[in-house]
Amino acid sequence: PIRCAERAGCAVRSFVSGAPPAADALWLTTPDNPTGRSDLFPPDFTGVIDESYMPFAERQRLGLQTGVIRVGSLTKSFCIPGLRLGYAIAETELIARLRQWLPPWPASTLALHLLPALLPEADARDRQLVAARRRLHVLLVRYDWQVHPSAASFILARPNGPMPDFASRCILVRHFSEWPQLAGWIRIGLPGSESDWSRLEEALCPQP
Repeated sequence: PIRCAERAGCAVRSFVSGAPPAADALWLTTPDNPTGRSDLFPPDFTGVIDESYMPFAERQRLGLQTGVIRVGSLTKSFCIPGLRLGYAIAETELIARLRQWLPPWPASTLALHLLPALLPEADARDRQLVAARRRLHVLLVRYDWQVHPSAASFILARPNGPMPDFASRCILVRHFSEWPQLAGWIRIGLPGSESDWSRLEEALCPQP
């Protein structure tokens, strides 16, 4: 969203926490990436809520918000990067304006066939993510990691000792070399199988 706003000629003012700066529009990602922190859209602002990492149960409770466009996807929650299936929720006049910029085929045939099968699984997927996130938190704390509270499908954490060699275990983690304030922190996704959990714990376990 930052690059898109800059290409459109907008001046961008970023903020990490607390009250957002004065602006014509606010873009809020909640839960935040990479911290996983969840925030409410502040009153008296217009703009966009990017809720792609938000649990489905919470998305269903938000409803319409005056002057706010809610955007989300199924890509993150269902771990299907190629699905490219998303949505926008807003007042009727805002949706009418957005339709002017839609491509001729905004969703693929494959995605439209998958959608009816995926949506009934949303609540169960929420429960799986919550349980896996709790399990990951406990695992990291057991090995003396600093863990940032998360409401998303990942956890931001850093070790109190040397960084494990995740690559040798074929474990992909997200480093943040472009953000000095996150030096030493990594974003860890939720393992998808018991063998993945075992590989992760082997990587976390200090070598004798």
